Amino acid sequence: NTLEQVVRAFPDALQAKNDAGHLPLHQAIQATLASESIGEAPYLVDGVTYLLDQYPTGAKALDGFGKAPLAKVLQAMDCTSALRLDESDSILGVARTLYEIAPQVAMNQDGRGRTAMHYCAVL
Repeated sequence: NTLEQVVRAFPDALQAKNDAGHLPLHQAIQATLASESIGEAPYLVDGVTYLLDQYPTGAKALDGFGKAPLAKVLQAMDCTSALRLDESDSILGVARTLYEIAPQVAMNQDGRGRTAMHYCAVL
C-alpha cells in the first residue's frame, strides 16, 4: 500500500514532527478518530498499527501540547466515537497497544496538567 511504500522510501519520516509537534503516528490517530465513516475506520486503524509496528518508540512521543498518542486516542473518544465502538472496537485495540508499548506515558501530564487517565475517566 501507499503508506508502506512511503515508509520504505523515507524511513526517517516516521520520526519527523510537523510544526504542531505531531509525528505521522499522531496524525494517523487524529485521522482515524475524525473519520466520519465507520467503514473507513478499520483501514485507518491498520495505518496506525503499521506505524506503531515500524516505529514503536512513537508511542512515547509527546506532541507540541505534551500529549502522548495514548492521551490523543482517549481524548478524541468523545460521545460520538464512543457510540461507534459497538460497531468497531478496533480503536480500543489501538489504545491497548499504545498502553502495552509505553505504559509510563499514561501518567504524563500534558500542557493542561491532564494525563491519559484523566481523558479515560470521562468516557
